[in-house]
Amino acid sequence: MENQNEVKVINRQMPKSVITVLVSCGVFVLMLLAVTAVTGVYLTAVLQILIWGSLLFFFAKGGRISRIILTAYLVLSILGILAAVIVPAVTNQQFTINLLIVLLVVVAPLITALIAILKKSAAQYAGFYCPSCGSGKVKSANFTYTKMVCKDCGGEWL
Repeated sequence: MENQNEVKVINRQMPKSVITVLVSCGVFVLMLLAVTAVTGVYLTAVLQILIWGSLLFFFAKGGRISRIILTAYLVLSILGILAAVIVPAVTNQQFTINLLIVLLVVVAPLITALIAILKKSAAQYAGFYCPSCGSGKVKSANFTYTKMVCKDCGGEWL
């Protein structure tokens, strides 16, 4: 009985990949706040901070649906930043090395967070791996991802 309690405590610890996601996205939000202070456009920054804050809060709690949404939001943010900077720069032929460095500095935390969120430990933390057999072949039993079913052993968990 004592060993089972130890396993439950170990599973509740936040893995390094989840901490990496939280820190990387936090750095990006701080950069977003700094850009907002310089440009003076506060409304979009406040909305972005609310979106990032709520996504990171629910991801830190271990939510399955928040991991899916956060992954999609990271990909869309990276693509949006790249499109917003590269397309006008290429069409005007003014793509300099300074612009490339700034672009990499802005996108680097998001790429780091995306790589970390796709790791196995982050998926296990969110409950996308079977707790009994350890298989990653799982599916949701309902639309809200509150109940998962293992395709290998048939086990169900919340």
